[in-house]
Amino acid sequence: MNQAAEDANSFEALPAFIPTSPEEYQLVSVIATAIAAGENSDSQFVVKTILKRNPEARTVALIAASLAAEAAEDSQLIVKTIQKKK
Repeated sequence: MNQAAEDANSFEALPAFIPTSPEEYQLVSVIATAIAAGENSDSQFVVKTILKRNPEARTVALIAASLAAEAAEDSQLIVKTIQKKK
């Protein structure tokens, strides 16, 4: 494998969302199902997965967007992927 291919494979995607801790799971489940049920008290819901924002990805996205926006103050930027070195 050449050096360029090795460099391209030496990064991994940083997930935007990560699993929540077990301590937070119950509270978030109760709030989400209460909001979803609304006026229908007979409703039943199953919460399969709860994810939260990855703080590392959020920080990197804010820094990158801020640095890029410095060049064009009226711009709107979207960070689609973040990768980190393995």
